[in-house]
Amino acid sequence: MGITFSSLPCLLHQARELLRFPPTSTPASFLPDEVIFDILSRLPARSLRRFRRVSRGWRAIISDPLFLAAQKSRPAEPLLVVGSSSESCLRLVDVEGSVTTVISYDTGCDWTPVCSSPIDDVLCVTSYSKGVPVAGMIDLTTMKVLVTHLELDRAWGCGHAVPSGTYKVVRFKSSLECESCDNHTAAINGILHFLAVALPDAAGSVLCFDLETEEWKSRIAGPPNVKLGRLEISLGDLNGALCMVEPGIHSTDFGYTNIWLLTDSYESLWVKAYKIPLDPSTYYHMMPLRVFQDGSKLLFRYNKRGGAPVLQIYDHYHDTCTDAMVKLLGDHVSGIGFCSLHLEGFISPNI
Repeated sequence: MGITFSSLPCLLHQARELLRFPPTSTPASFLPDEVIFDILSRLPARSLRRFRRVSRGWRAIISDPLFLAAQKSRPAEPLLVVGSSSESCLRLVDVEGSVTTVISYDTGCDWTPVCSSPIDDVLCVTSYSKGVPVAGMIDLTTMKVLVTHLELDRAWGCGHAVPSGTYKVVRFKSSLECESCDNHTAAINGILHFLAVALPDAAGSVLCFDLETEEWKSRIAGPPNVKLGRLEISLGDLNGALCMVEPGIHSTDFGYTNIWLLTDSYESLWVKAYKIPLDPSTYYHMMPLRVFQDGSKLLFRYNKRGGAPVLQIYDHYHDTCTDAMVKLLGDHVSGIGFCSLHLEGFISPNI
């Protein structure tokens, strides 16, 4: 069972109550290790990283392989990824706005995070090396980077296979006319989804590639009245579901941006989950990142035309968009993405 916003204050209160007892207390005045284990195992990774400093006993519990395994069975911690071209680094930011990790790159590549398909404990990034596009897979637990060269006119994507869990970067021999992985591909449950905007026989459908068997699957028809051949259409992963971004062009939704969610891949059923008051003429490459608070808040990013990336939160109940963490992003943001990390990544000696 994952941690919700409603349960988090209660769990943190229990942890603070534990802190009232000094580590040198007698066993009779202190909770048993199995009780501490149970309480701590329900806390988010960012809190556990601090609680390791309480005592040697707590550090031993949190560092125990059984504890790490229990944490890994829970959903990974969601983190925002902010690329800084001026500082040559990627910053991982938690939901409270605190920087948890700074990744400095020394490979000569100005890495930009890919946000369309976040993978647990792995960060997918892109860059250019001597004029050639490259993709990098950063293992957030070891900080090792796997770099693969791409081609300008060839489609590619990344994701993990199911059920093996193998991480893969896929490059296709034929051109599918996809601008980049960041807005025309998304991997959901081991299936890599493509928008092939220039294939006549694929018009109006989403191509599906199985990362485990490395075979093509049945195509998915797009939402009703949505022309998938438009370059402005984007695909992404929104809380584990395939989403499609459609800039409004009809009189009924002009000046808005529609977010569609795939509810049934076999029947090609989509639902319009959000209609955001964001004028498509003012931006390019809009991408939803995360849904919070039972769907009432949507975190998304986009690039202003001629400007830097922007991070905003859409309030579904009030139909408003507000800037998020402007001071934290800084003035030289090269890209904004999303990733997720388990506890072992937070307590790794490399971080």
